[in-house]
Amino acid sequence: MEASGNFLSAIFDQMWHHTNIAVSNTIKETLEPTLKEMKVPLHFVKLDLGSVPIQTKNMFIHRVDLDVTHAGKGKEKAAGIQIDVDVNWNGNCDIMLQVRVVSLRVVYFRIFLFVRNIYES
Repeated sequence: MEASGNFLSAIFDQMWHHTNIAVSNTIKETLEPTLKEMKVPLHFVKLDLGSVPIQTKNMFIHRVDLDVTHAGKGKEKAAGIQIDVDVNWNGNCDIMLQVRVVSLRVVYFRIFLFVRNIYES
């Protein structure tokens, strides 16, 4: 089955403000302690993913046969669902990092991904 993926883009459009805040905070809260532990003199001055949400398109949904291994039971066949989707983000982000006395700033970030999810039914 082929779907446009536009419904996911519509969800991201509606949730982007909250997603931006949550993801920005998670990145900062996860990465800064690791950098500090590794004694890397780098920290975030600002981390904002901007107002442009992630876009999805070209979604394909396939039924797949999976070889599943269960502990103590061996291998068996199982039906699954595979979802493939293209992800595009033209982020108008504002990320500022500071390394000692030098500041680095990212104001435009573009990424293209192909995402494949496989679910066992």
